[in-house]
Amino acid sequence: SFPFHPSNTSVNFRVIEQELPPCMFAYCLLQLIHYIAALRLQHQSTPILIQKVDWKFAYKRIHLHPDTSIQCCSTFRDLALIPLRAIFGGDPCPSEWGIINHPSWDPSTLHSPNQSKIAAPHILAASKPFGAAAPLMVDIPLEAIGKADVYIDDTVTVSLHSKENDPKAAAAVPLAIHILGRPLLPDEPIAQTDLMCLRKLMAEGRLVEIKNTLGWDIDTRNFCLCLPTHKFKAWHKSIDTILQAGSTSHSHLDTLIGRLTHVSVVMPYILHF
Repeated sequence: SFPFHPSNTSVNFRVIEQELPPCMFAYCLLQLIHYIAALRLQHQSTPILIQKVDWKFAYKRIHLHPDTSIQCCSTFRDLALIPLRAIFGGDPCPSEWGIINHPSWDPSTLHSPNQSKIAAPHILAASKPFGAAAPLMVDIPLEAIGKADVYIDDTVTVSLHSKENDPKAAAAVPLAIHILGRPLLPDEPIAQTDLMCLRKLMAEGRLVEIKNTLGWDIDTRNFCLCLPTHKFKAWHKSIDTILQAGSTSHSHLDTLIGRLTHVSVVMPYILHF
């Protein structure tokens, strides 16, 4: 994806950007918060469910289309190198992560072989009140079923609870990963595991109203976003230790500033959310 000798060109130099499928790049957590807020504004008493699925080794297992592979060919000395897997930083690659929903798709007949490992959606008691959303300053486009957003190797799905939505929202991401990753052979020449992290799938793949997402606890029923208890304790301890000692190392301070910067970026949205 960057200029390389002897050609001094890159894959991205040969990409016709106008013909690439459109992809939206932004802060994943903030996009999710805005989307949940927009859903709550239009559906004030309907549960909003969240699912999180982890990719395993991500780009290493995503095969490029043959036409794209040939066009991504690079030369090194007397060798011609043809990439078979998605390239980090390659302009054609982000669209490979998109999820396509077809109206006739029936998740009961077409789904990932790992779908049975996902528990049924969990809905909170009807007596638990729904939090209210304040009006937004921007218009957020809402999909009929829901949407999935990606942060590195985490794919987070947000959807409205309904008899029609739940099966598709629970099965879309696992099916997409299965299609892109191909089934594993009984005698794989190079040992590898499923493209989806099955350990985390059983723990986090269930559609729920309260989900730890990208380091934060999102509660779509109470309509609040909060720091997990263990993170609050860790950050509080770090700050207290520095205050008591009156000094700290550069690396410790750099780590703490990084954490606080992340909080300061999200905090205005927490107050609005």
